[in-house]
Amino acid sequence: MKESENGKKSFNYELVKKILFFTITAVFTAAVIYAVLILIAKFDVFPLSDKAKELILFFEGREDPPSPERDKMFGILHTEGESGDNYEKGFISPNVLAYLENFKEPDVFFRESITTYYSSNKTKSFTHRIYKNGDKVRIETESDDNYSRTVIHSNGDTYIRYPNTGEEVLYRNDESFSYLAETGIRAVSDFFTADNKMDELVSFTRSPSGSLMNIVFSSPSTKLKEEYRISLHYEIVSSAYIYSGNTLVYTLTTPQFVADSSMSESLFAIPYRDNEEQNNK
Repeated sequence: MKESENGKKSFNYELVKKILFFTITAVFTAAVIYAVLILIAKFDVFPLSDKAKELILFFEGREDPPSPERDKMFGILHTEGESGDNYEKGFISPNVLAYLENFKEPDVFFRESITTYYSSNKTKSFTHRIYKNGDKVRIETESDDNYSRTVIHSNGDTYIRYPNTGEEVLYRNDESFSYLAETGIRAVSDFFTADNKMDELVSFTRSPSGSLMNIVFSSPSTKLKEEYRISLHYEIVSSAYIYSGNTLVYTLTTPQFVADSSMSESLFAIPYRDNEEQNNK
């Protein structure tokens, strides 16, 4: 009888050892795989969708760079742990609304945005690389059908060049220039200062890529719906989707945005004007 009990104890001990070994191996393997996925998501080893990156980086707990006013805004709108709750514009605190109405992009930044227009017979995409230093702006635009255009606005003048054809033109004292109009990018403050007659729904979310404000405009009479995602740290429209009925007609995405980056003055040099001024010295 004793021999049988010892044999049973020995069997259970071996089983426990196997279970522990399997568990430790599985946990270690999962940790290694997750670490590799984090490296892939962080350093763009190969392309991943934004949702995949957010899922992979979710447990990192990375916060936005500190911003007392933005944190105060979230303190008003959120309790601990909330994410993505909806608020109608009329019920947002007046202090928060006043803060949002003054949103503007940083004075110095580099931005790469892709705008795509959809129609029944074709789709056309444009990549815009925008360099902005105060009032100086350089916009390099390329399309998926080999169209290219470079626009430089500096000291009130606008220079336009078409690299494919070599055509170029200089507009002196060009008061009509707008880099927003040049790229189809909408200013954030427009959402709160314009008299928009469409229904509005505003929500706020946190994600590993930063805190976001989501705005949906809809009009049952025109069957038009506009969706915008706004970075609360950079105060830019980071993505947009516009629908006519159930048909997508326009998108905007922003793969890159770098604020306060140093920029060479040569980026904003206007060939005709600057050469002319140099010769007159």
